Amino acid sequence: MKQIFTLLACLALAMTANAQIETIDWPGSAFVNMDETQTEVAVDIQNVSSQTLDLRISASIETFVSGAEYRICWGPVCHEWVSDDFTTPLGNNNNLVVQMAPDEISTTFYTDYKHNDNAGTSIIEYCWFDINDESIESCFPLTWHTEALSINDPVQAEISEISPNPVVGTSSIGYQIHGSFKKANIQIYSLVGELVQDISVNSPMGLFLVNAADFNAGIYFVNIIVDGQVQSTKKMVVAK
Repeated sequence: MKQIFTLLACLALAMTANAQIETIDWPGSAFVNMDETQTEVAVDIQNVSSQTLDLRISASIETFVSGAEYRICWGPVCHEWVSDDFTTPLGNNNNLVVQMAPDEISTTFYTDYKHNDNAGTSIIEYCWFDINDESIESCFPLTWHTEALSINDPVQAEISEISPNPVVGTSSIGYQIHGSFKKANIQIYSLVGELVQDISVNSPMGLFLVNAADFNAGIYFVNIIVDGQVQSTKKMVVAK
């Protein structure tokens, strides 16, 4: 069974020093359930330069779980499964290079990870570079976390971050859920116990935006509730 993390909400663009190539909602990390055979992360890529780019992609291993595998899909091509550094080949097949006009967004990139019954943490850095000028390059690390979980393990969940906090207008709230669950919600309560926002979540980890412009200034509590049980609570301050 394939577990898919497709990034739907446009939070903020992950930027690099040369600001030629950006990703939309690069996740930074992905939780891999040992009960799933394969996990996918899909991210949109944007050419933010003023010139047309012919892009290849490479991946460099920082640390990797022995026995695991990953692959890269870019353009219409999904490449072979590997467990070491990889660069998309350059040849006569134009499908191996994705040409992007200025401001164009490509939705063709995704990467898969297979733990092959090996728990641990793998860190891979993915880099896009122009075949005509390799100084145009942007790199983004992705950490794959694999934990052995069974359906009998208790569910553990947490609000991982609220940033910025205090909130003036908009803030992002991150969460993680470890274990199998049927229903999960993020709920925000005022200091007097009034429910001001209730968000259903389906993925075991993610980020979402909260717009506090209509909230009164003061202290709020952000809860993550999994299958009817409050798992984690964090304080959020709204400033005006």
